[in-house]
Amino acid sequence: MTPRNYRDGGANAEIRFATAACSLGRVLVARSDRGVCAISLGGDVEALRRELQQRFPKATLIGGTRTSNAGSPRS
Repeated sequence: MTPRNYRDGGANAEIRFATAACSLGRVLVARSDRGVCAISLGGDVEALRRELQQRFPKATLIGGTRTSNAGSPRS
């Protein structure tokens, strides 16, 4: 994502993101076609997703869902 797209709220960008458990709570990592555009930590997955939407209100957000080898769900 270019700096201009970032300032424009992610206009015309497709952002893929995933969340996972970590030692600090939950982590959300998001990427655009140009690389990582957000890393957020928190205790609530929905709050992390809302924060991403507020940061990039004009972007198309695509969440991923996977299951790790240990069997703990990630989204």
